[in-house]
Amino acid sequence: MYYPAFLLVCLLGLWRAEVCGLRWVDIDLENRVVWIEQQRQRTSAGTVDVDLKSETSKAPLPLPAQCIAPLRWTRMRTAWLRERAIGRGRAWFDDPEDHVFVTRTGRPLLAENLYLTLKRVIKAEELGRMNLKGLRKSCGTLLVHLKAHPRVIKAILRHSRIATTLDIYAEALDPDVIEAVAQLDRLLRQPARIRQLEAAHTAPETD
Repeated sequence: MYYPAFLLVCLLGLWRAEVCGLRWVDIDLENRVVWIEQQRQRTSAGTVDVDLKSETSKAPLPLPAQCIAPLRWTRMRTAWLRERAIGRGRAWFDDPEDHVFVTRTGRPLLAENLYLTLKRVIKAEELGRMNLKGLRKSCGTLLVHLKAHPRVIKAILRHSRIATTLDIYAEALDPDVIEAVAQLDRLLRQPARIRQLEAAHTAPETD
């Protein structure tokens, strides 16, 4: 049921606390825009929504097309859960902040719950080692493969420093690098061509 939450992590590189802090007022499904304004964290006063650390972190982002239908389903599911709980006389929490992702009793989803859900998915599908931070980093790596400019990746991941974005570039396997190594591999399997190159390199220069 938290498939839309994982989509947002994969496609926009959101932190899990940001996903849990999303409210419906932050999402415009018609114009496909999402505003990242806050994150949900545990504090000494309990679990609350807090502002993001920097203004760079606060930003409107384009909402990927494949997120629209799952988010609409999420809103309908919450309404259905509320009706069912009230109809059966069960406890239901009417969230005054109207968070996007809630539990079966209406309470805002905790970042820890999202993490545990991912762990269950990984175990069930035998996906190997992965975590939510890794999914966020994968978003940046794939943008590198698509040859997105560092400035664009910085805007999507909302890094405060371009150096952080360039670290992703440094770690990612650039397609040009992959192709260069492949060409070298092909060359080293062609002895005749290598001899031609050696001959051309050692041939005396003529006036």
